[in-house]
Amino acid sequence: MYTERNEALPIWFEDHGNIRYDVPEELQGLTIAKKCLIQMASPFIPVIHIKNGTLGSRGHCCFFPQQIEELFYILQEH
Repeated sequence: MYTERNEALPIWFEDHGNIRYDVPEELQGLTIAKKCLIQMASPFIPVIHIKNGTLGSRGHCCFFPQQIEELFYILQEH
């Protein structure tokens, strides 16, 4: 488990506002598909091919909010 403080953006906040940089145990085994389903914002990053298989981004990056409540209730029933 990663215990060293990371100076990047916090992963999540506790109910009392404490910043947490570790991934909760309940979320450590999620696949990429499951992570994409529960994320609250979907990123759009334009990616271009630069040279010899190297990729880069160009232009603006933006995030679109996702409505995950309905999916949450469907998955909770099963």
